[in-house]
Amino acid sequence: NKIYDYIMERLNDKLFPKEVNPIDAKIKENCTKVVWIELSNIMQTKQNIVMDHMLPDAISYFKKINEEKSPRKKIIYLKEIFNCIFNIGKFNGKKFEGVDDEMPFLNYIFIKAQPENIFDNCRYMELFLGEKKDKVEGQKVTELKGLCELLTKYTYDNLYNITISEYEENVELVKQGILY
Repeated sequence: NKIYDYIMERLNDKLFPKEVNPIDAKIKENCTKVVWIELSNIMQTKQNIVMDHMLPDAISYFKKINEEKSPRKKIIYLKEIFNCIFNIGKFNGKKFEGVDDEMPFLNYIFIKAQPENIFDNCRYMELFLGEKKDKVEGQKVTELKGLCELLTKYTYDNLYNITISEYEENVELVKQGILY
C-alpha cells in the first residue's frame, strides 16, 4: 500500500492541476451562500437530531479528502464520513436503510465542511476504483458525486421548513459578510 500510495500521490499532481474546476467553483459558491442552513432545512420532516459531537469529525474527514493525494486514502476518509452519518443515526435512534435516509445528513455535513475540489476528488476516486464501482466504496463515491451535481444548481427549491423571504434574507446577509 505504501508503494501504491507513493505512486498515486505523484500522479495526483499531474492528473489534477492546481486550477479550480468550474464545477468545484460553482459547488463552493452555492455552499457558501447556504452555510447558515440547519439540518431541518434539508429534511422534509422536521425532526430533532443531535449531531453536534459527531459533526466536527465528519467535517474534518471532508477536509482530509482534499488534502490527501492517494485515492485509496481519500476513499478511507469518505467511508469515515459515512460511518459518522451511521453513528449520528444510531445515536438518534434512526435506522438508515438506504441513500434517501443518508443524503440529508451528507448534504448538511458537506455544506458545513465546504470541501475544496470535491468533484475532482470524486473523479480521482472513480478512476482508482475502476471496475470496483459496484462495491460499497463505489456506491459511496457515486452518492457523493450525485450530491456534487445537486450542489451545482442548489436553490431555495432544495430546502424545506423555510420561507423564500427567510432564504433570500440569509443569502443576502452572507453576501454582506454578516452571516457565515
